Amino acid sequence: MRLLRQPARSAREDAPRRRRVPPPQPPVKPPPPKEIIITASKQDVAQADYPGAFDVASFDEAQSLHLGNEGSEALLRELPNMTSTNLGSGRNKLFIRGIADSSFNGQLQSTISQYFGESRLTYSAPDPDLALYDIEKVEVVPRQHQWHRFEVVI
Repeated sequence: MRLLRQPARSAREDAPRRRRVPPPQPPVKPPPPKEIIITASKQDVAQADYPGAFDVASFDEAQSLHLGNEGSEALLRELPNMTSTNLGSGRNKLFIRGIADSSFNGQLQSTISQYFGESRLTYSAPDPDLALYDIEKVEVVPRQHQWHRFEVVI
């Protein structure tokens, strides 16, 4: 008969295996709240500190798509201080609070400047009656400027 030599077992192998669990991560701090800055004034001024009254017409995606073919007519309904000469699309002049240079189109600079972002749209021309598709909001901001009194920022 032949005897086979077997290796001796260590006490470590008989003990149940244990895993180390890493310590829990510290909680993530929430980001600081964002300030709302009025960008149409071209100044870094918080809305609460802005020295004047302004109107904002906000449109969600569904409203923007629905009102897109109406152009400035949608703005006239949303902004209570804005009126128009009602001469027809592409011929209207817009007024705010009844301040106007004239109801006729001419070479005088309009009392309202219309901007699309940073680009000025008109000087003495009537309202271009832009289609308001994909427009998030329209701001009417008073300006202290030599020639015009208000800006309409689209």
